[in-house]
Amino acid sequence: MRNHSGHDQTNRGHHGGHGGARPGGLSVSENGYTLELDSTILTGGVQPISFRVIGPDGQAVTEFIPEHEKELHFIAVRRDTAGFQHVHPVMDGKGAWSVELALEPGDWRFFTDIPPVGHDGTMTLGIDVAVAGPYDPRPLPEATGIARIGEYTVVLDGELLPGEASELTPHRQPGQPPRHRPAALPGRVRTPGGPAGRRPGLPPRPSGGRTR
Repeated sequence: MRNHSGHDQTNRGHHGGHGGARPGGLSVSENGYTLELDSTILTGGVQPISFRVIGPDGQAVTEFIPEHEKELHFIAVRRDTAGFQHVHPVMDGKGAWSVELALEPGDWRFFTDIPPVGHDGTMTLGIDVAVAGPYDPRPLPEATGIARIGEYTVVLDGELLPGEASELTPHRQPGQPPRHRPAALPGRVRTPGGPAGRRPGLPPRPSGGRTR
């Protein structure tokens, strides 16, 4: 499959690099499964996004094994990390998924974690998307292990290593009220080969606890 710029995004294997498994989300296809969007050129604003996961038989996959209480996780990241959304689309009976996203103009990468029935394990597929409109690219923020949203501050313990699985543990600062999440939820994430933290990617999959 080719994206809107004509570059081939298909990768039929999941091994690559320097002897290790290829990080998830770098290819639109893996092990015969392909992420297929209705369009990879979109307009800015809130709009419905439709896609399918095509299986090795060429048909849309309709059966998935739930992970963290959801059959499919879908993430949209603007290339400069100025936009990020993690949503859970709804599938119809024919394998077509749909969800609304609020997209600013710019270059985006869409990711989805898929655990199809009949395949051992979860795969992460990714595809480039262009959102039309006046685009104001922003420099990537300085790497930090602290995030503040409103009254909440979260500190991330651990170090991301390029091309390797890393252990990360987020903690709320003491005295902040819980909001459906435990104080610490460890997770492992594999980062692409290259400078750490310089490529938008998927958040870590938690190794335990609740994720609501």
